Amino acid sequence: MGQIQRCLVIGSINIDLLGRVERIGRRDEEVDVKNLTLAPGGHAGNCATALALLGTQVRLVGSIGNDVLGRLAGDALKGAQVDVDFLEHEDDRGTGLVFIPVLPDGDKTLYFARGANEALSIPHLEKAASECTTVIIFDPPCVLFSRLAEVARARIGVFAPGGLVFKAPVEKLTPLLGAVRYLVLNGPESRVLGGVNSPRQAAISLARRWDLSAVVTIGAQGCWIANPHGEAWHCPSFEVNVVDATGAGDAFVAGLCVALAQGRQPFAAIRTGCAVGALATRALGAQASLPHSAEVEALLSHCQPKLGTAEAPRLIPDSPERSSQQSLPTVSLGADGWRGIIGEGFSTVAVVNLVNSIAFNLRARMGEGSVLVAHDARYQSEQCARHAAAMLDSLGLRSVFAGTLPTPVTNFVVRKQGFLGAVIITASHNPFYWNGVKLKVAPGMPPGADLEAAIEHRRLVPAPNLGQIVEAQVFDSDPMLRDFTTALLAQVDVGAIRRANLHVVIDGLHGVAGTLLGQVLREAGCQVNVIGGDADPFFCGMVPDPMRAQSRLRLSEAVRDCGADVGMLTDGDGDRLGVLDSKGDFIWPHDVLALLAKLGDRFDPAPGAIATTVATGSVVRRVCRNLGRDVIETRVGFKHIAPLLRSNRVIMGGGGVGDVGFRLHGCDRDPFLAALMLLQMMAEEGQPLRILVARLQAMHGPTVYREMAFRAMDISADSIEALGLHAVDVAGLATADITIGHVDGTKIYLNDTEWLLLRASTTERVIRASAEMSSHEKMSTLLAAIAEEFTGKLK
Repeated sequence: MGQIQRCLVIGSINIDLLGRVERIGRRDEEVDVKNLTLAPGGHAGNCATALALLGTQVRLVGSIGNDVLGRLAGDALKGAQVDVDFLEHEDDRGTGLVFIPVLPDGDKTLYFARGANEALSIPHLEKAASECTTVIIFDPPCVLFSRLAEVARARIGVFAPGGLVFKAPVEKLTPLLGAVRYLVLNGPESRVLGGVNSPRQAAISLARRWDLSAVVTIGAQGCWIANPHGEAWHCPSFEVNVVDATGAGDAFVAGLCVALAQGRQPFAAIRTGCAVGALATRALGAQASLPHSAEVEALLSHCQPKLGTAEAPRLIPDSPERSSQQSLPTVSLGADGWRGIIGEGFSTVAVVNLVNSIAFNLRARMGEGSVLVAHDARYQSEQCARHAAAMLDSLGLRSVFAGTLPTPVTNFVVRKQGFLGAVIITASHNPFYWNGVKLKVAPGMPPGADLEAAIEHRRLVPAPNLGQIVEAQVFDSDPMLRDFTTALLAQVDVGAIRRANLHVVIDGLHGVAGTLLGQVLREAGCQVNVIGGDADPFFCGMVPDPMRAQSRLRLSEAVRDCGADVGMLTDGDGDRLGVLDSKGDFIWPHDVLALLAKLGDRFDPAPGAIATTVATGSVVRRVCRNLGRDVIETRVGFKHIAPLLRSNRVIMGGGGVGDVGFRLHGCDRDPFLAALMLLQMMAEEGQPLRILVARLQAMHGPTVYREMAFRAMDISADSIEALGLHAVDVAGLATADITIGHVDGTKIYLNDTEWLLLRASTTERVIRASAEMSSHEKMSTLLAAIAEEFTGKLK
């Protein structure tokens, strides 16, 4: 990781007495303690040792006793190459001692005798601070805060008060909070100091209040960091075999400071902190498994972060291609394009090699022509888009660089301008640390399975050396944006929408489509408020996915505050739509699709079915039955619906993630038109959206829909089916009428409206479970049975 200049660490130095317990005992209860161990510890001692192992010159200021424990602590620090010349040695107080019973999951409780730590006076503080560029302050006596603030103010100051927030009033902490640049707290500490339960909101509140960067660590869920401008980023943790979490927070601070001193941006620095903290939990004792820099780099380079939820994939080492002779980074093919984590799977090299294969196959199949190149606002998107354009040019295809465009607009341009296709650098709805490549082919739709297979077959062939990147032909997107808006408005009854004077709040989630959607709806006559319309490479710490409940909280609050009629969200590249009613409640995509099917039937009265993915709720099928339309069920992913639109077999199609497309408006999804059509329906009915949904459910029967995901190792399709059938049986829902479909995974139909779908994700190592039941009770019973099946048998 490279050396940084000397770092000063100030705070407690202890000896930890650790042991394993099955549980924390009740009053007067005797609990067995196993593996009793004496080990060096203390916040400052742990952090200083971690810094030294990471290649940093570190100086420690603290106080220990002139006793056996003090000699044990001092020897351990010297052995780690920590500068201990400024330690104070107390004759009247013993070395700090902490008893730590460690639970089976690695969590722990601390019983702390501070001892000599209370005697810390720092008589040589200014001398100790000389030559140090960074100062880390943990939990010194409060009487020293003003003096420590003077030292911190002139350096990169980091304050991790730990237990002080529970003992000292905030007025005592004020001098240091006003002097440091970074504040690091764990979840309980942030609730006390920030006054809110949400780690994200606590980080934002503390950062604004004290004009610093606030970090809140949340264990296996990673951490949040916020800046004084109110922007917050989340970083997931890394999955390791946790033995003992003692000292993980101190190790996190060390990793954070090393990365900051190396000039890394805060969002990247906290990822290093998470890696160091995770590795520090592998053995009993705070310092027993502190990593060297090579271990940290290996974890950062070869492992995916852990999201810390049921949706999280297991850590996956790089694919076999990464370890081949070429050692090429590679992005993975998923439901819509190729994606990878930035700096691990996704890189300029990976994009160039993929586009090399795309260009070869496009030219072989379609001949010469032009390819549009666009990108979203993610980190490295523009750079990789320019490299993609250069690769297309080098292989004889004329590239036209469009810059930042929402994906539906790119599809429209391909269709109207006669491009062979488009290469779009985006990772759609994934978190900011992902990026990827989408390919669209004429007339503006995803590639077929045969083209994807051909690209996959050739994409690991090393691309030719591009040499100097030549500026591509630049596409003027403004006229086409106007044409796109005109085409949209021509499809709906603008007069009806205008007369209804609907108030819409849009959250663009800091992707590239929110502002444009707002402009379109204003031209349709709506009163529009746009939040999150400013495109940000890191999405201001949010996940740009309308289907995530956490991503909808801001819009839900805004809809209620504004008294709006409806709220709408778009994802990172603008091809998904989320909808909230006037109370800020989420409307499931299948309900939106069912409502749109009624208007779509009028919009396109010619013969044709309606397509849905296998994970879509059954209300669409019941609505179509009333309309006299067949339903074609496809695999998950709009790329399976697009060919049906192009072939005129279906008039419209959609899935369970806010993806809707219409035959008369192209072959791919377009949430812009879906939004306008939904507003037209509200205008014509003269009723709030929640009433329209209630009527839909009253007419066709209310159901309960849920989705879950389970981490999975390799598991066969037969095993997935067997687990699903057993879960249905355990839940008491099995009947003689059960049928099973295999369109995508295993779908167990209990009857016309109740079903369970289990399928392996195309992009993550998880088993996704979708279910629809007639009551909340049935759903709860089924989900409990599924969870028991998977947690019990997939370990």
